[in-house]
Amino acid sequence: MVDNIKLFVTKEMKISEFTEYLRKIEKSSKIKIINSNIDNNSVIIRKLILYRDDYIHTENIKNLNHHFLRVDLIYYKNKSNLQVTINNSFRKWYFGKNSMNDFKKNKFLDCIELISNNLNLHMKDLLKAKITQIEIGLNIRLQPNFNNGFNCIAYHKSYKTPTCYNSSTVSFHNSYNKMIFYDKLNELKSRNTLSSRATGKIGKRYSFVRYELSFNKVSGDKFTKINLNSLKKLINNWDMCLIKLYNELKKTVFINYLTPKIAEDVINNITDVNSLNLFIAIKSLNPVKYFSLLRNIKPNNKTYELLKAKKMYDELNQNKGETYERIFIRAVKKRIEKISPEIQLL
Repeated sequence: MVDNIKLFVTKEMKISEFTEYLRKIEKSSKIKIINSNIDNNSVIIRKLILYRDDYIHTENIKNLNHHFLRVDLIYYKNKSNLQVTINNSFRKWYFGKNSMNDFKKNKFLDCIELISNNLNLHMKDLLKAKITQIEIGLNIRLQPNFNNGFNCIAYHKSYKTPTCYNSSTVSFHNSYNKMIFYDKLNELKSRNTLSSRATGKIGKRYSFVRYELSFNKVSGDKFTKINLNSLKKLINNWDMCLIKLYNELKKTVFINYLTPKIAEDVINNITDVNSLNLFIAIKSLNPVKYFSLLRNIKPNNKTYELLKAKKMYDELNQNKGETYERIFIRAVKKRIEKISPEIQLL
């Protein structure tokens, strides 16, 4: 459920304790030091990369095959305290960057405990961490060729008009948050984390849609400011986050003129494109208004034209099958209830 997080924790520490702490950290086989260290009269900064498993010391930092967490250690000499900032995708770090898994609460707790051990921080201290940015989301497995569903996502009642809209991504933005839907297999292919052959093979069996709510300023959103401004609150309000994902999806408006069944019939030439365009026009205008308009502008052969249009409309309307909206919402509901069986969504 949780993906990218940026958080920080502050701990009182004498300079001698920090020196010893840094020595232990730098000996870890899971940590790589980045050459951007700063030492002056007021602060000591160490930038680290934390791996899930032991990293290969000889590997070029730009060509790493692992996923990692970025860690900044900032020691304030005048305050005698250490600030540890951690960010990146906790989900990819824990499960692997090609994984479609989403966190269950117990797995997320295990992830936090691993980070605690690797960074030599007490779990009780890490749980006090303040969250400044967070993404919550789900990987949804669907039937193949679900891409036309992106064309049916119209708008969200609480967001501005789409800022990204294409055949594999739809996103809506506000000042401090974002809602996004995108083709997960296409992302893995474009980032070269999976080969075209592998994504093609998987794509014949399934589609994977990533649905996320991203908050780039936790303090700027009422929900996150109250419920997700610390690691402890995130864990305590785990189910609330899942319900938030579901409720925001339910507020999303879909255009339900195109369905998987209609799209398949067009692809297989069972339904021609002109008939589909006419069907969408009738739906958009409202069938009663459309046929009333047709009577007025088609004085010659209007009976034939009306019957032809009505027959086409009735055939498509009766055989259109389930909408993308219904299919997607049902899949999200199923995913949420699998992650947290205690949740029963309507």
